[in-house]
Amino acid sequence: MEILLVCNLGMSSGILGNKIEAECEKRGIEAKVYAKPMNEIDDDLNKVDVVLVSPQVRFIAKDLKKKVPEKVKVVVMGPSEFGLQKADVIMDNVLKEEE
Repeated sequence: MEILLVCNLGMSSGILGNKIEAECEKRGIEAKVYAKPMNEIDDDLNKVDVVLVSPQVRFIAKDLKKKVPEKVKVVVMGPSEFGLQKADVIMDNVLKEEE
């Protein structure tokens, strides 16, 4: 699974990306997370399975859903799961979206 983690500047999301990869490994899911600021994602939208949107840039989610291929899931993270870096809750939400 290829996951694009989108935030405002890409600074705090790098650490969260590592936690999400570790959570995926615990679940037996092979995953790679790319953390990028919102102004650098256009080239990656067709290359990933999931786009995780941080709460501070949630306003771009609607436009992202129009830009990505139908198979790509766009999931907006809640403020507490993002701020507290709850990779388990984030992955629960990603997998729920796949049902």
